[in-house]
Amino acid sequence: MKKKNKEYPILSKVFTLAITLVLALLFASPASAQTKPTLTYRAHVQGHGWMTWQSNGGTAGTMGQSRMMEALNLRITGGARIRARAHVEGNGWMNIAEGTDITIGTTGQSRRMEALTLELVNSTYGIEYRVHVQGHGWIPWQRNGGTAGTIGESRRIEAVEVRIIDNRSPSLSITGTSANRTTGTPNDSFDFHANTNIAASRAELRFSGNNTVFQMRSSNSGRTWSLTGQKLPAGDRTITMTVIASDGTSPVPGTINVTVTPIVNTAFSPVWPTDGGRITAGDRYPSSGNLHSKRYARAIDIGVGVGTNVYATEEGTVTEVRDVGNTSFGKFIVIQHDNGAFSLYAHLSSQNVRVKDRVSRSQFIGKSGNSGGVSPHLHFELSNSTRDRMADFFPGR
Repeated sequence: MKKKNKEYPILSKVFTLAITLVLALLFASPASAQTKPTLTYRAHVQGHGWMTWQSNGGTAGTMGQSRMMEALNLRITGGARIRARAHVEGNGWMNIAEGTDITIGTTGQSRRMEALTLELVNSTYGIEYRVHVQGHGWIPWQRNGGTAGTIGESRRIEAVEVRIIDNRSPSLSITGTSANRTTGTPNDSFDFHANTNIAASRAELRFSGNNTVFQMRSSNSGRTWSLTGQKLPAGDRTITMTVIASDGTSPVPGTINVTVTPIVNTAFSPVWPTDGGRITAGDRYPSSGNLHSKRYARAIDIGVGVGTNVYATEEGTVTEVRDVGNTSFGKFIVIQHDNGAFSLYAHLSSQNVRVKDRVSRSQFIGKSGNSGGVSPHLHFELSNSTRDRMADFFPGR
């Protein structure tokens, strides 16, 4: 007769235990997945006794009646417990009460509650509360065990408001085409995206040097936010985002830095815009004029006579052809180039292009002159260049 293998029952028990542990882990409710507890509360008030139940920040107690709150009853569901204690007239801090249905303070002794603390136990959520105090009105919100009220001032609590909050530290991150970007032109459209670890009711973006506040659009129940197609001027910009949590708690700020650097495309190599002539003045940032608002614009005067041919410095699209008479630039042309740069040609005697015309590099566009009431020369500007000096484009001029 074969000998019976006694190891099989042991292996079977080990296998059963392993399966049990796996199932326990699979079906256990993690703290992070805990549902939000439901809290209700009511106040025991001098002359009124127990008043109606409140929830979600509702006011329990009275205001403007000079009545002291003597006790507070709190009930909570959802797997959490509440821990609380009260500072009572003549008794000081009383014993801590903890459970799902607790009462702090006293009844039938005509003793005022002066301060209290509240906190949640066994919950990923927290609790926030404030009290209305004799002579002070509403005291700032406290949370998770902070003391609300006064001690040593003989002042009664008259009312209380309590609400459940997300107990995790609010935070946010801002990402998108702007994040970690080191180059770009002011005509680029930047997209901003943000993610928060708590549900938020509002998200705003503010750019340094600009007081305009941009409201972001929300998705994913207030945890994902976006602002797309935003154009930025050149320069370093600190982008500040503020998130207002859905439960009304303090704003959460976060920042990223964006550098918008006007660049000249590697294919952008401007040519000298006239037949002959030299730089006679300028190579500066223009203090006025059409390109004054364009960051990094450079302006020069080129000494040429009336009727000298003028050429497009690089291919692009004509955006302005104007004649302002015997003032300012007189007759002038503005071209926007494919890399976002602009060029301006002023004091012309003739203009041989129209707005929206597509021009090629070195294409004839007009003739120099003295329009605008100046001596003959060509006033030339080039914006959005990384070069510090116009002469760097045109050595020897």
